[in-house]
Amino acid sequence: MMRIITVLASVALGIFFAQVLWAKEFGIIMDVSGQPSLNRDGQIIHVEVGQELLVGDIINVPDQSQLVFVTYETCEELTFDESAEVLIVNEDKIVVQKGQLLRLKQLPVCYKPESFVYDGPNITGGILLRGAKPGPSDNLEEIARMRKAAIEDKTTNSELMSLIIFDLQNDDESQARSYYEQLMRKNPEASVPAPVLKKLGIN
Repeated sequence: MMRIITVLASVALGIFFAQVLWAKEFGIIMDVSGQPSLNRDGQIIHVEVGQELLVGDIINVPDQSQLVFVTYETCEELTFDESAEVLIVNEDKIVVQKGQLLRLKQLPVCYKPESFVYDGPNITGGILLRGAKPGPSDNLEEIARMRKAAIEDKTTNSELMSLIIFDLQNDDESQARSYYEQLMRKNPEASVPAPVLKKLGIN
């Protein structure tokens, strides 16, 4: 479970973490509206769907904006609405310095780096999607619900990416490719990780 600490604007804490350069991956941005941005080692970065979040990042969600991201460690989807500021402390802990968490949702598929072994750099386009081999206790009812939502074109980016990973883990490249195509139709500028593209047979 993601550890979420809500505090008043903590200037000292924010300054401390902003000065430290972290390299550990935390999660992936799956939906953006408005003009959210990241403060990474003092540099302001405009965010996009598919962009990786790192430990030490400070997420800023201004007025009339929203940001949705999925955590690698806990496989949770978090949504922050306008006027939020979030500090990523480590792989499973964030500090909400301003605003509040709008929604937290547990996803049935998690991401692990060892599931997609490939030649070349392990981060392409700024992100690395991770996948773990599903076991018998996985929530197959939730997978079925997401498939139905995908057919009705009522699914989220996070759910589509979860279905892609789930089908790749179960050696159903054809079905995974159809969800990939649906994701790209919804988000033409989205960046999909190189290991996933390779598993899909896409150069």
